[in-house]
Amino acid sequence: MKKIGILGRGFGIYGYMPCFLQLNYEVYTLNKYQSFIKSRKELSQYQNSINFVSTEKKLLNNVDNLVIARDPI
Repeated sequence: MKKIGILGRGFGIYGYMPCFLQLNYEVYTLNKYQSFIKSRKELSQYQNSINFVSTEKKLLNNVDNLVIARDPI
């Protein structure tokens, strides 16, 4: 199974995450997004299908590809 990491709470979580889960990817994202996902009715159904990690370094070490959907600074 391919592993994808997602960084970004907006379109990363709302757009990319459901799509990759439907394509049977193993999805990883950061722990800091977990409470947001759990609190959103339209996203909470995915909570048990996501792997949450504590740091970006751990995320990078566990995935084959990475989606970066953050606002540029």
